[in-house]
Parts: sequence; structure tokens; C-alpha cells
Amino acid sequence: YKHRLNAYASSQHTKRKSYYGTGQNPNAYGSTTDLTFIGGAQYSYEWDKCLFMPAQFTGGAEYSFDDLRDEMLGYNRVIAQKVHIGSMFLQNEWKTKKWSFLIGARLDKHNLINHVIFSPRANVRKKTKCKRRKDPNRKQIRSCLLYTSPSPRDSCATRMPSSACKKKKKKKKKKK
Repeated sequence: YKHRLNAYASSQHTKRKSYYGTGQNPNAYGSTTDLTFIGGAQYSYEWDKCLFMPAQFTGGAEYSFDDLRDEMLGYNRVIAQKVHIGSMFLQNEWKTKKWSFLIGARLDKHNLINHVIFSPRANVRKKTKCKRRKDPNRKQIRSCLLYTSPSPRDSCATRMPSSACKKKKKKKKKKK
């Protein structure tokens, strides 16, 4: 299909008694209540040719909600937090049998953060052929990620896999 539309939703409610201490301290008991919901939709379109090669466009929106209340009565601590996150994303991936180029962006608005979070995305992938060990006569396609852009969610500055496509050297058997 050239056009695809997916919609999803999920919810969970948790209610439990908790213990926060050691040695069965009677003041260390508490309770937790948590209600979580996520829902969204995603649209995809397959281009026969977009600018320079076949491509797939994907766009969508998502909303998540979390209402947490955690009471530690013996310690006089109560955590009450409601989180609302609205998100939108767009990306286009150009694909051939050997190459894939992707660019995209995501916007997230978190109710506890004053500004919108912008996360750009880009990557290049090359597919290579390799032989399987079990049956050397059959070939399979292996995908090799050459570059992907860093994400604000990553703790590292880059996610370039330096050894993503290194071939393993075959050991030669010594004759005696």
C-alpha cells in the first residue's frame, strides 16, 4: 500500500503498597498510585521517486500522560507529579537495494519544561552481503549503519559506530 495509517493507545493503572526501609521499620511503609496513558497516530506514504530515489515519508503525533502519587508517610514525603507530553515527528527515508538516507525531526512539549524540545535526526546506511557460517552457499543481507546523528536523549556526543562493518578475520589452520 502507498498510504498507511496506524493509531495506537495504551493505558495502565498501578496501585500498590510499598516498603522503603530496612529492618521492617514500621515508619517505612507507604503506597503508590500511578495512572499512565499513551496514544498516537502515524501516517506513512511510499514514493516511487522523491527527488532522487524511492522514499518513504512518515509523520505523526503522540500524547502521553502520567499521574504519579507516591506517599512515604513515616518519612513525611509525598511525591505528586502529573506529566503531559505532546509530540510531533516527521521523517523521510530514501531507499535503494544498497543505500538508505534518512532525515527527520521531532518536537516534544513537556509540561514541566518551559520550551519545546527539538530533536533532529539523520543517518546513512549501506547494505552489504555476507556469508552465513552454517551454510556458506546461502547469502544474507546485512545492514551497516555508517552514520546517525546525535540525539539530545543520548549521553554521548555521537553515535557513529566505528566498528559496525568490520569483517572478522578468518583464522588459517596450521598444517603439521
